[in-house]
Amino acid sequence: MSVFEDEVREGTREILEEAGDPASFAALNADPVPVTVMLDRDVERTVAGMQGVIMEARTELTGYSSELGEGARGDVVTLNGKGWRLAQKARDDGYLVTWIVTPERT
Repeated sequence: MSVFEDEVREGTREILEEAGDPASFAALNADPVPVTVMLDRDVERTVAGMQGVIMEARTELTGYSSELGEGARGDVVTLNGKGWRLAQKARDDGYLVTWIVTPERT
């Protein structure tokens, strides 16, 4: 890895540690483990070439790939007492992973 990439990753780690929240991640049939995440509600996704057209508004949860990268659809992240079920992996650059999540039904 280059010095630049190392600096970017360190800056990203500092941002996530400062802006993120402590949570727990529970894979199916596994004990919960502590993770750090950021929850973004009402993220608007548009399609390239379709200016001004919102295709959907969704909730996304971002954390470290080392903590959530091996997650699977249906696994649950609990944040401030509320469960968020992993629905679809939106992106994973090998350092940070973002999942589309839905509220866990109680």
